Amino acid sequence: MMFARRCLYALYTIFLVSFVLLCSIHASLAFQPPHEIADTTYNPEIEKMAHHIYDEIRCLVCNGQSLDESQAVLAIAMRERIKKDLQNGLSQESILNNLQHQYGDKILMAPPVRADTYFLWLAPFIIFILACIVMFRMYRRD
Repeated sequence: MMFARRCLYALYTIFLVSFVLLCSIHASLAFQPPHEIADTTYNPEIEKMAHHIYDEIRCLVCNGQSLDESQAVLAIAMRERIKKDLQNGLSQESILNNLQHQYGDKILMAPPVRADTYFLWLAPFIIFILACIVMFRMYRRD
């Protein structure tokens, strides 16, 4: 029983430290100057499609942020490029395929489900099941 308490205390400590680190990183990013895209023609349909694409594309500069969330200079340039492509009549699928071809699968927020990415999709479940088995065995010993 004492071992289980130590494990819970260690998990709580790890969670707390991670939370503090993430909050400090988020706070430092909040003080960056905002960048605006100069939009001369506003089309709500193109804007809606563009934001859908922005949500599916990862910022190459920022860790874990989508193109829509990022204020990096590269992200702003990519948003302008996507918006111009939509205005020129390209479809969402063709824009996503072009970006994926140019930058690889790392540009997508969710990796595609293929034979070579099954492990990425199954690893969290496998790790969770193994952790439950280990915790159950440790609990039975106490």
